[in-house]
Amino acid sequence: MKRYELRKEETKQRLDALEKRRDDFYSQMGEMENEIEDMWTKATEMQEKLVNFKKKGDVLDSYMEFLENQLVIEALEAQSYSIENFDLAEKDRLMVVLRRGEDILFDWYVQKKKEGYEFNQIEPLHKILKEDYEDYYNQRIEDEDT
Repeated sequence: MKRYELRKEETKQRLDALEKRRDDFYSQMGEMENEIEDMWTKATEMQEKLVNFKKKGDVLDSYMEFLENQLVIEALEAQSYSIENFDLAEKDRLMVVLRRGEDILFDWYVQKKKEGYEFNQIEPLHKILKEDYEDYYNQRIEDEDT
C-alpha cells in the first residue's frame, strides 16, 4: 500500500507542476494576445493618420495644380495666347519653366508655338533649337539692358 501512496503522491506532484507550467504558458499567451491587440489598435490608428495625411496631401496637390494652371493661363493671356493651343505635355513643360522663373524661356516657347513648333518631345525644344534659343535669349538680355 505504501508503494501506491508514494506513487499517488509523485503523480499528484507531477500533475501540480505540469498544471503550473500549463497555466504559465496560458498566462504568457494571454499577455501576448493583449500585446497583439494593442499593436493592432496602434496600427489601425496609424493607418487612419496615414489616410488623413494622404487626403491632406491630395488636397494641397490639387490646389498646387490649380495655381500652376492659373500661372500658365495668366502668363499666356499676357501674351494674348490661349492655353488651349497646347497639349498636356506642353502645358506641363510650360509650368516647369515658369516655376523655375525662366520667363525668357517661357516667352521663347510661346513664340515657337505660335510659329507652329511642337515641343512635347523627350528632348526639350530649347536644346533641339539651341542656337535659336541662345540668339533669342541674348536679344532679350540686350533689350532689358537698354
